[in-house]
Amino acid sequence: MGKTIRTYCMMTVITAPTDEEAQARAQAYRDGLDEGAVRGMLQSYGLSGNAMTERARDAFITQAVIGSPQTCARQIESFLRDCEIDGLMFIFDDYTAGIAATGSEILPQLRQAFA
Repeated sequence: MGKTIRTYCMMTVITAPTDEEAQARAQAYRDGLDEGAVRGMLQSYGLSGNAMTERARDAFITQAVIGSPQTCARQIESFLRDCEIDGLMFIFDDYTAGIAATGSEILPQLRQAFA
């Protein structure tokens, strides 16, 4: 049809000053997972449980990067280099803190890596 199609991926970003703090926050989400809510959400999308419910048991249905800003930047860089995608749409567990840390600490590292 003469149109360019671009591919974007959703990615959950959980960052904290240290890898250990970020992993602890991610674990709190895993520990509090409501599997019934996940099944209901998937059913509302017309999907049966199976693999997606299994993936959700990790509490993140999307690709996730978890760690310090440096760790997250390395993981995102690796993902972008290894996958044939045009961009990412970030999801933050704490929007205000996550977007601030991404803008001030993660994106500058990615800009340098891809300069």
